[in-house]
Amino acid sequence: MTVNPGIWVRQALATGPASFGKYVNVALERWSFREMMDKWSEITGKPGLVVQVSEEAWTKLWGPAGTELAWQFKYGELCDPWEANDDFISAEELGIDSGEVVGFEGTIRGLAEKSMFN
Repeated sequence: MTVNPGIWVRQALATGPASFGKYVNVALERWSFREMMDKWSEITGKPGLVVQVSEEAWTKLWGPAGTELAWQFKYGELCDPWEANDDFISAEELGIDSGEVVGFEGTIRGLAEKSMFN
C-alpha cells in the first residue's frame, strides 16, 4: 500500500475527464488462495496450507465475526466485484505501466525482507 495507490491516483488525475466517475481495479493480478500460499511458502521457506472450512466451522471458531467472514468469502466466490464493465477504466486506459506496479510476489518479498514473517 505504499506504492500502488499513488500510481492509480496520479494516472487518474493525469487522464482527467475520461477517468471521472469510473472505478478501477488496482490489482493487475488475480491469484487463487492456493497460488498465493504456494508463493508465500516459496519466498519465506515456511510451509503453508490452504484448507476448506465450512461456514459452521468459522462460526464455531469466531462467533458472529466468523459467520460474516464466511459470507464474505462466499460472496467473493459468487460475485466478482472487480468484473470489468462500463463503470470501470482499465490500467491501460490510465496509461499505467505494469512494470511500475508492485504485484503480489513483490509485496511478499518486500515484507519478508522486513522480517515480517519471522
